[in-house]
Amino acid sequence: ADIDPRKEELQNCYKISDKARCIGGGVLEALLNMCFIKNIKILTTEIYTFDNKKIVMPNSSIVNNALTNYTANPTRRADIVIGVSYDSDVKLVKRVLYGILEEHTLVLDIPKPAIIIKDFGDSSIDFQMRFWTKTDDYYSAINDIKEIIIEKFRESNIEIPYNKLDVQLIENGGERK
Repeated sequence: ADIDPRKEELQNCYKISDKARCIGGGVLEALLNMCFIKNIKILTTEIYTFDNKKIVMPNSSIVNNALTNYTANPTRRADIVIGVSYDSDVKLVKRVLYGILEEHTLVLDIPKPAIIIKDFGDSSIDFQMRFWTKTDDYYSAINDIKEIIIEKFRESNIEIPYNKLDVQLIENGGERK
């Protein structure tokens, strides 16, 4: 698992309305970027992304919005959606996915992991894996499990479909090629 060198600085992760912001030394997604608080002043807060971009945000945008804290609790539920071909054996897919979760050391036993059919997509049956992990392990667990899914699906001949496009060329005479 990757360890962020700034981990000691990362405390609380919040989401403010539609856009995520960093509050009180915390980590969060700020328009898909992770960041941490550098300085809270009277009127503004200085935020730095992990690629070292500085964001200066007015404190009024923090005070006037609801906050969601991502790191307040020691555990967090992770969701992974994975699509498989309509030709796949649903029971085999679930057996492989449950096996991955049962064997992975970052997945907690309680609450028990769940796998559901989330949706019927245009080219796939979409399964959702729901499992709990320590908040500190959240991103490592998701990434590790995604890599293992690819490996185990290949071993089990479970196809992860991709959008396909058939192109037909028609000449001026209307003949197809």
